[in-house]
Formats: sequence, structure tokens, C-alpha cells
Amino acid sequence: MKTMMRVIVLSFLCSTLGIGVMNAYGSNQPGGAIAFAKRLQTAVANNDSNFVAEQIAYPIDVYFDGSKLPMFGAEGAEDTYADWMTPYLYSLITKTSPAKLVKVLDIRKEKDGVYKVHDLLLTGDPADFRYSKDGIYSAKGLMQVLAVLRKGATEHCAKCVAKVIEYPIWECIGGKSVKIKNEAEFVKHYDEIVTPEVKELMLHAWARHNWTGFPEKGIMLGSVGDIWIENPGYKNAQGFYVWETKVWALREVGSCPAR
Repeated sequence: MKTMMRVIVLSFLCSTLGIGVMNAYGSNQPGGAIAFAKRLQTAVANNDSNFVAEQIAYPIDVYFDGSKLPMFGAEGAEDTYADWMTPYLYSLITKTSPAKLVKVLDIRKEKDGVYKVHDLLLTGDPADFRYSKDGIYSAKGLMQVLAVLRKGATEHCAKCVAKVIEYPIWECIGGKSVKIKNEAEFVKHYDEIVTPEVKELMLHAWARHNWTGFPEKGIMLGSVGDIWIENPGYKNAQGFYVWETKVWALREVGSCPAR
């Protein structure tokens, strides 16, 4: 009974004085927004739906199977956790630097002094979620790469295309599969790589109906896979993941024997 009374008194004092209550991840107060982001990352990595749901400011909009819907409370958020915590959202929260995550999730302090998540739509662009099902995590990045491919075809800008390639890349040169290791090698062999068939795909890279999405591979342009675009992730100097949109395949399928 005495223990219960201590808990009640402590909870009252914490609420009155704005002191965070301890939990598996520590108090939700010390260290400001960045510390909050770190605790949130740990909870998401541990699949702790209860803790994560309590860190959200409601009501909040989330994506359910491609549609934007409002979520009104922690109980509902916990019950539907597996639906709105998509692989993309999970990856973004756990692999983004805490400082950047504060901005992405709009983490800020409430009137009671407690930090909360105010945005689960990420950039606010529904396209980001739509393309994430295709293995692409940035609508802007995808559109930039598609624009470069079109420019490479219309203006013969080999250097432009070379910058959006993920190296090393295997290309068909002289009837043989050749490993292209960098931009300079790609530019040197550009005219051999970009055949009329590949160029045609590059010219029409903007049309949504011209590509097919695969969660594990990215976006395939054309029907046989001459061009593939994905979001490779790599760790920067600070140890955090950075996502880029890159072309990992650009060759006329069937032009060379399988390597």
C-alpha cells in the first residue's frame, strides 16, 4: 500500500512540475528534442508500439495502405501500429540522424513541457509514401534522376547520366559484359552503353505507366528491365544512413550473354 502511495505521489509531482516519468528508455525530458528522437529510435527498433504511440501528438495524419487518414489517440495508434509503421517509416526513423529526425517528424515541446511527434507524413508529400512501395524513398530524388535520364537522351549528356549511376555497374560493350567502375569509364563508353532501345526508354522515363515497382529492387523502366532505379543507403562520416536515388542497371537486356 505504501509503495502504491509513493507511485501516486511521484506521478502527481512529475505531472505538476513537468518532470518526465521514467520508463524503459529513461525520462522523456532530459536533453531536449534530440534526446527525445534518440529514445524514439530505440523504441521503434525494439518494436515497442506502446511507447511509440505515447510519444505522438494527436490527432495526427498517417498513411494506411496508401490513403491519408487521421489517427485520434494512442490506443488506436498501438492497435494499428503494424499498418502505419511501414518498412519505409521504420527505416527512416531508425537510420536517420537524431538531429534531422527532429525536423522530419516535427518533434517539439508541448505546453506541459513534454516532447511529442507532430508529423508522420515525413515530407508531407504523399508521393514519397507511394514510391516507397517501389523501393524509392524520395519522390524528389526519383524525379531528378528521371530528368537526368531524359537530358542524357535528348542532349547526349553523358556526364549528367554518369553522376546518377551506382558504381560499379556491369555494361555490355563489344558483345561482352564489362564492369564499369567510375564516372570516367561510363562517359568513355556512353555511346556503346546507350543503345537506341535504352535511349528510347530514357526519353520516356517521365511516364508513370512506363515503369514497374519492386520493393526489393526499385523501379524498372520498360518491360524487360533495361533500366533499374533504386535507393541505396550508405553510412556517412557520422555513422548515419543517407539515402540516394541511383541507377543500378542501364543496358539493353539480351545484348550480352549473362555474366
